[in-house]
Amino acid sequence: MSRELTEDEKKVLVVLSQQVHGVTAGCTRQELALTGVLAGSTDPADYGRFHDRFQQIGLELLELVKGGVHLVVNESLPAGMGASTRLSWGMKPQLIDIELAPSLLASSSPRVLPLHTVTLVHELSHALHEAPSFPVKDYAYRSGWALEYLPAAMAECNADTYAEAAALLAEGLLDRPGQLRAPGRTPAIRRALFRTAGWSALGPALAWADITVNRAWLRSNDYLATAEKDAADTAERAVQLASWLADEDLAARVEIEDELERAGLIKPRYQGMLNSGFGLSRTDKATAGQIHNFFTAVKNALTDLVPVPVVDGSAVRYQHASRQLSIPHAVMNQGPVPLAALVVDAVILGLGEPAGSETPAFAAAKRRLADLLVRNDRPVERAALKELGKTFETARYRVPTPAEWQALAVGLRMARLDDVAALWRVVTVQARDLVTRSKADAARAKDPLLPPASAPAVKEQAAQSLADLEVLAGLDKNLAVEVGLAATITGELAADQIVPVAQIVELEEILAQLTTLVCGVHPEKTAVYQGLWKLMPHRA
Repeated sequence: MSRELTEDEKKVLVVLSQQVHGVTAGCTRQELALTGVLAGSTDPADYGRFHDRFQQIGLELLELVKGGVHLVVNESLPAGMGASTRLSWGMKPQLIDIELAPSLLASSSPRVLPLHTVTLVHELSHALHEAPSFPVKDYAYRSGWALEYLPAAMAECNADTYAEAAALLAEGLLDRPGQLRAPGRTPAIRRALFRTAGWSALGPALAWADITVNRAWLRSNDYLATAEKDAADTAERAVQLASWLADEDLAARVEIEDELERAGLIKPRYQGMLNSGFGLSRTDKATAGQIHNFFTAVKNALTDLVPVPVVDGSAVRYQHASRQLSIPHAVMNQGPVPLAALVVDAVILGLGEPAGSETPAFAAAKRRLADLLVRNDRPVERAALKELGKTFETARYRVPTPAEWQALAVGLRMARLDDVAALWRVVTVQARDLVTRSKADAARAKDPLLPPASAPAVKEQAAQSLADLEVLAGLDKNLAVEVGLAATITGELAADQIVPVAQIVELEEILAQLTTLVCGVHPEKTAVYQGLWKLMPHRA
């Protein structure tokens, strides 16, 4: 359920809207082109429509905040989701509202504002209305495998392309490169694979798998909403069905339901005592929920997997515990589209049966579900994917030699190790900023010459800066995971007689800086950080 914003949340939203406006509306076309987010182009001439939309995002949020409409808080949004744009059903949608998570409006601290700005840019791009439609959709995400593979025309209709541009521009304004990087290891591996374009089909295959699974996931959520929709009785059901069949989007949802029925996953809608009207049974509605949960699991597994090229073997295999996707050299004679199908099959097989759906019918149908949902996607997205599929089907590639394939395995490990160092460089800068800001704000609050009228605001800022330092107290847990990952990767490289001395030296320097920064404000962590040094990979 949604609610109105509290007065404190409204104040944070005002600050956020100013941040979004500063990044978007104040950006020139030349500055936007330098981000290269439209298929790598840096030519301002290619950014006309994208720039218009990008500027409109900031102006639109100011209008929404000023008007006090369409912005609500939803305390039930899934963990990790900062906001969600809701549109009405069908081919002529209207903006219902933009739901904001309480966490998005909990603080106006400089520590979180830039990240929340990027989240809002993504959601506001969905709310851009160009009659009769809302043109910006979800095709690829910053944390996934496909962002660089979108053609320019599709990228300018992709919400996370706007978020990526906002992140890069905000980093420039803050003079903090990498601070707003997408989460996870996947972007670093994706960029390494993108550099192999033309000789390896692996990068495009992961991209196409990602795009199709994303669409299946989103469409499963569409169908879940449809499955929950009952009619009062038989007569009203006839009217309901006729209206659905008259709308291309809703007619496709009806086809999804019909195919699920033919596959034996659900039974026909009916009028009975065990449902609220004329509709699906509670069991069949739960099946629709299980399908969405299943694709949520597949999407998450695909996003977080680690591709590992291997010379031996004949089948693509996914191990959920280690998140490793083993791709044998023997399958690299296939193009991106059939290879993507092997990847999705392997992930589904490696995940096993989702909880509550261990039935023969589900087991038999689960691989076909992705095809069913994508084939009956929303009309605009379905047409876009049909054209994009042709690009992937005709993508240039060749079969790498076994030596090249083994070298790629080493290269991907190095990319992951470089990314560990890159992430912790960013964390070190953020930690230093927090410590420096807290000291400066504390000194300002104690200034005897501080004007009385300014004192409350200055002291509040000092208290907020001091509270922000608490985030450093838990840094060692994440750092231990990252140090362990670095040690694992260096161990794998050692098997190939490779010792990444430069990366290890950099990690040592980073840990030394973090030890000084964190233990300076949290001396109780000294023994913990001494223990982290024992986990560090060795140069020899």
